Amino acid sequence: MKLSNAIIYRSMFPVEATLDGIEEAMRATAFAPCAPSQESSIGWVPPRAANGPLLESVGGQWIARLMMESRSVPAAVVRQKLDERCEAIEKETGRKPGKKERRDIKEDLIHELLPMAFPKTSAIDVWIDAAKGVIVMNTPSQAKADAVATALVRSVAGIALSLFNTLQAPSALMTRWLMEGEGGDGFDLGRDLELQATDETRSKVQYTNHPLDVQEIKDHIAQGRRPVKLAVTWEDRVAFTLTEGMTLRSLTFLEGTKEAVLSSNDQAADNFDADVVISTGETAALIAALVSVLGGEQQMTLTDRAPPAQAAEVASARAAARGLEESARNSGSKITVEHGGRTLLTFGAGPDPLLAQARAIVIEHRKPSISLVQRHLQIGYNRAARLLEELEKAGVVSAMSAGGQRSILAAA
Repeated sequence: MKLSNAIIYRSMFPVEATLDGIEEAMRATAFAPCAPSQESSIGWVPPRAANGPLLESVGGQWIARLMMESRSVPAAVVRQKLDERCEAIEKETGRKPGKKERRDIKEDLIHELLPMAFPKTSAIDVWIDAAKGVIVMNTPSQAKADAVATALVRSVAGIALSLFNTLQAPSALMTRWLMEGEGGDGFDLGRDLELQATDETRSKVQYTNHPLDVQEIKDHIAQGRRPVKLAVTWEDRVAFTLTEGMTLRSLTFLEGTKEAVLSSNDQAADNFDADVVISTGETAALIAALVSVLGGEQQMTLTDRAPPAQAAEVASARAAARGLEESARNSGSKITVEHGGRTLLTFGAGPDPLLAQARAIVIEHRKPSISLVQRHLQIGYNRAARLLEELEKAGVVSAMSAGGQRSILAAA
């Protein structure tokens, strides 16, 4: 397994979770290829070799792989066949099929044509550092990372996930580096950059293989454009592209890194082990350095509010009850936090109080993404996923595809 991208999650496993226990749980959701009339399939496959374990351990790091397969009929083919069938009905009956009938015919056509469609497959490697509570998805796509996170939550009972959040936004750090014309703390500017306007135009300016310490770039920033992607090198060991969403793309371990890492580690028995040792060792050090320069991690807080007079008591209750809200939302149970005979916080049971806010967020951004809801509401993955499921039941968003994507169905 070679890491080429990294979307980072903070994770909390159940106390009783073990390597063997999680591997056994994954077997219940192992991958099976799409049936001829099945649109998609998703599940775990051995990361090292066929018929091997679904969860490998190398130097204390756990490695898994999620396989996604989908069949789709080109929209143009469906439209052509639909028009032909509707024309035939009109000739035979003298009437044009209505909207509902056309929709039913379209669904029948897709079902008929699916067996002839070639399946497309993709696999995503997952690195789990259970000791540090970190999970890294080897993909640049947040939608696919969401699909992996969903698969983990379904496979491992009691796991809680949240996106890595730092006190300083990556975009703010990139802006400082560009305005100063240099990096710092072991980070050096590369030669690739993408800036995006913050107004409604969302216009972009891209630089490829270009010096980034020039006045022109500072002028763009002064005019309201902010960096969303920036090529960076860390300690002459790892080159990568940092994004505004804290995704690390195009990871490249530079010359000399392999020898240095392997010489200090005697557990790399084969190429797979060597790749894991290098990828996880260097990326773990890079993540730690990046989080440090970004001011550290931002702790998740419960979103419930209480009267100002109870602020100190609520703060104490939150510290004691961290994680209970996620458990309540996931299990459908109700948890009440009391102090001094008074009820301070209650979570679980009934509609999520953040449902209206989640709906407003996905409609405003036209992007029904779990990660988007997470970042805006500062909640864990599990709760954000449940909010999207509630919006799906309400007919606001579509069901999640095998690739982790949804679409907006209703705008009001």
